[in-house]
Amino acid sequence: MCQVSLPFGIKGSGVLATAVKFRSLLFWAVWGLLSGMGANLLHAQQPAYFILGEDEFKGLQIYDVIQDQQDNYLISTNEGIYYYDYQHFARIGCSEAKSNSVFNFVADADGNVYCCNLNHQIFSIRNGACALLYELQDDEVSSDISLAIGPDNNLIAAAKKVIVIDSEGKALRRFGYPASHCGQPFTLKNRFVIYHLPGRDSVIIVNPNGFTTQQVIGLDPSMEKLGLLSFFRIGGNSYALDLSSKGLYAFDERLFSLRVLPHNPAFERSKSLRFYGVGDATWVAGTLPGAFHFNQALESAQFPLYYEKYFISDIFRDREGNTLLSTFDNGILVVPDMTIPDVIASFRDDPVTALHVDPATGILYLGSSKGVLMRYDDHQLTILKSNGMRAIECMIGKEGFPYVLYDDGAIRALDKRTGQSIDLTTAALKDAAIVHPKLSYLGTNMGLLRCTWSEDGLPEVTPLEGFRFRTHLVELQAPEGGLIASTSHGLFAIDSNEIGKKILLDGEDIFPTAMANFQGQVLAATQNDGILILKNGQVVGRISPKNDRLEILRKLFPFQNTILAKSSHAVYQFSKNGEVKKNISKVYGFPESRVFDFDLQGDRIWVSHAGGVQAVELSTTVSNQSMPELQLARIDVNGSPVTTEFGTEFGSDQRKFQFSLALPSLRYRQSVRLHYQLQGYDAGWNVKANDGSAIVYNALAPGNYTFLAKAENQGRFGKNVAFSFTIASPFYTRFWFMSICALAFVGLVILVFRRQLALQRKKAQQINELNASKLTAIQSQMNPHFIFNALNSIQDLVLKGDVENSYSYITTFSNLVRSTLNYSEKDFIDFEQEIKLLNLYLSLEQLRFKKKLVYSIDTDDIDDIQLPPLLIQPFVENALVHGLLHKEGEKRLTIKFELREALICIVEDNGIGRERSKAIKERQRSEHESFSGKAIRKRFDILSDVFQGEFGYHYEDLMENGQASGTRITLTIPVKRNF
Repeated sequence: MCQVSLPFGIKGSGVLATAVKFRSLLFWAVWGLLSGMGANLLHAQQPAYFILGEDEFKGLQIYDVIQDQQDNYLISTNEGIYYYDYQHFARIGCSEAKSNSVFNFVADADGNVYCCNLNHQIFSIRNGACALLYELQDDEVSSDISLAIGPDNNLIAAAKKVIVIDSEGKALRRFGYPASHCGQPFTLKNRFVIYHLPGRDSVIIVNPNGFTTQQVIGLDPSMEKLGLLSFFRIGGNSYALDLSSKGLYAFDERLFSLRVLPHNPAFERSKSLRFYGVGDATWVAGTLPGAFHFNQALESAQFPLYYEKYFISDIFRDREGNTLLSTFDNGILVVPDMTIPDVIASFRDDPVTALHVDPATGILYLGSSKGVLMRYDDHQLTILKSNGMRAIECMIGKEGFPYVLYDDGAIRALDKRTGQSIDLTTAALKDAAIVHPKLSYLGTNMGLLRCTWSEDGLPEVTPLEGFRFRTHLVELQAPEGGLIASTSHGLFAIDSNEIGKKILLDGEDIFPTAMANFQGQVLAATQNDGILILKNGQVVGRISPKNDRLEILRKLFPFQNTILAKSSHAVYQFSKNGEVKKNISKVYGFPESRVFDFDLQGDRIWVSHAGGVQAVELSTTVSNQSMPELQLARIDVNGSPVTTEFGTEFGSDQRKFQFSLALPSLRYRQSVRLHYQLQGYDAGWNVKANDGSAIVYNALAPGNYTFLAKAENQGRFGKNVAFSFTIASPFYTRFWFMSICALAFVGLVILVFRRQLALQRKKAQQINELNASKLTAIQSQMNPHFIFNALNSIQDLVLKGDVENSYSYITTFSNLVRSTLNYSEKDFIDFEQEIKLLNLYLSLEQLRFKKKLVYSIDTDDIDDIQLPPLLIQPFVENALVHGLLHKEGEKRLTIKFELREALICIVEDNGIGRERSKAIKERQRSEHESFSGKAIRKRFDILSDVFQGEFGYHYEDLMENGQASGTRITLTIPVKRNF
């Protein structure tokens, strides 16, 4: 690319190098507007374009654009470098930079991008990171600096000296020249780089071996003073322009000779010029808005001025073939194809909502959102009517029909010959079918109306009986007559006698969104059932448009053997089987995606969209139709990015995957559809629009997966991108884990078994001890003193001859012994049995005490409970032996029971008390208390462990006038209920 840059250092000419102190192109734009030279210019319709980064670069001055090795864009501005990856804009910083503004993007064959700033610094950009490469030394500093790539792929920087720098920042060679600056670099066909020395007839040549100078011959001898030559190329022809005199030359690169050419007024429009080689053409921009495009030999043609409302600061052609024009404050103009014309006008404040082109004359009629009626003829736009009451939503005409029907608050007919409008009715026009010049049918909000024209041109509008309800669409069944009408009551076929019959689909009403007559049949677009084919008042077929968005089609138009259909954002061309042949949208230069209306003349389609009104030749095939390669830009797992290495394994908890796809295309980014599939999860291919949104899979199960994606551009597919990965099974499903669990289970079973065995052993030991304590209790109850006393008492009765009482007591004694032995084998006995045993025992003891013992047992009517046997008797015996035996006078013993949460038993005597009893025992050295007391305590402890109850007892001394008057014993015994 050959360039002559701005005069202040952004690829700037050395002639005006003092302008480097001005850091803004805005100054020079204003200066050019005030002082630029006039010229006879050709103003042609410019190529269609759309704007990239209009919002992101609002208020910023874009200086330069280039692509890196990955086809992403680097954009230099007055606020630094921006990086665009077809999805997002990101700013690139450099901590060593002394200023943010950089210029002069160049790229070597290895993908390294270089640039410089006004502080004599040169930077390299690799993999999206910017670093200082070289800083000019004092003897190299100039007010101007330019960059180029030499024949050996090294960087060439030209300032006060020409310096060759390698990719590591090492200066390999320097060349000083006898001037304060030199011209801009120009790369010859042999890859050598030349610089013109201002005011001289020689150039510096940079070749792989070093530097040489070469005289240029053939300069115009009439010029008093030679300025600075700028070289550029158009196709295979090379040229030179003297930036001071605007003298133009043909340049022979082999002989280094110049041939004088006539002056071209395009070069005189601006005082300072910048040249941009773009493919086989050259663009020229300057200090005034707009840019010239040269694609033919300069000797033989005039050249158009494009984009006059924009100040163009840089022009670059990307690898996709798009031309990118950088601007101040308006982002980047993207021209996908130079052959597609731009809109005739933007209509930004009042969009064109309806249009009709006359097939015979090619005159275009337009209706706007504010009700303005216009005509476009021979590049002239004329307003026919400007006082509409509402938006013009439809315009209908036909070849041979002298009127255009429209509605701007009332239905009117525009006379094509006079440009005057005729009022028809106050209804709202929705659609119309023109049978012949004298008969039309109008679909309105008030029903279907018949419009007939008299010989003198006066219309008569009458309602069609039977169709006095809202009619949305009307279409001829055949040229000779008959209608298909879509109404609020359904779809009707109306014959030439105006008799209607309803058309149903599977027994249901049909409500089309658009209709058109196609090869003797009527096509009816629907929201959910595709395009229905109607013939003779019946549905005879269906077309399923293969566009992934499932868009509602609002207009149909037959074209040759295909169908044109309008959605809200594009015009599609379908084949008869529904295949998309063309998606006429941004790829054809639409600056906005919103489409309002379209009409057809020959093979030219006129489209009204949010960016204006534009003509597209349907025979035009957008150049460079090669499919851009889809890229898997990013993979996020559980919200964190991961590498795209093929065959990655993830943990069982890494189950949410997000795939971000990038299509390195500006031209096709709207027309491309993305097909994707996750093998191992999806049953088939999914389709989505190329809208930059990520593809997300939540909660994937463990297993092997392969993510596949491919781009499709109007039926053509690119290569697949693939990413295979594995999600590991949870550790608890692994063999080793299950083995460990099995071993742990076996170990746990063994431990539980051993614990249960130990518990059983302990329980058996406790039961043995309990049984032993029972025997001890029996022994303590059946102690020799008791047995001896009982037998003595019985013997005494026998000796006294009291046979009846002696027999009775013997029976009582035997019953007591039998009951004691019987109950000692049981864990629990009934409460009544325990009371009976106590009565047997006390009756025998009463005999021993010679009738001096008085006792009572108060059961409080307790029944239906069980308690451990032989618990109360030892305490009663202690009361008798230690409390009442040595008592003089009446001996009283009371036993009371109370049932709470446990059984409360109170044994109370009026004996001598525990202190006197203890003294007597010590004198007698009795072992009874120690023996029976220990046995009782141990038995109570065992019972508490075995039966999980609170077994307990406590003693209380009774006092009267400071003297012991007896003892009270309170027992707490857990019980079992019978019910």
